[in-house]
Amino acid sequence: MKKILYKLSATTIAVLFTITSCTDQLEQNDPQALSTTEALGTFDGLVTALHGAYDGLQRLSWYGRDFLVIPEVGADNVYISIDNSNRFLQNWNYQL
Repeated sequence: MKKILYKLSATTIAVLFTITSCTDQLEQNDPQALSTTEALGTFDGLVTALHGAYDGLQRLSWYGRDFLVIPEVGADNVYISIDNSNRFLQNWNYQL
């Protein structure tokens, strides 16, 4: 009888916590989110958005170097010299 009473009270407490939970605290707005009118409403906002869009293209893995060189190495349009630091050797040997 004690086990049944213990299980029943544990189930009742769990159900009460589930039913009486509040959803207001879970529905929060993102504090870092901006609407388009706020972000792009001024000239400085447009310039910042443009810089953010093109910032990734400055990296070496994109238009800085690798994005243009790796297809040329793979197509045998360039040659690996003795003085090379083995930078594109895997692409040259097709070992990717």
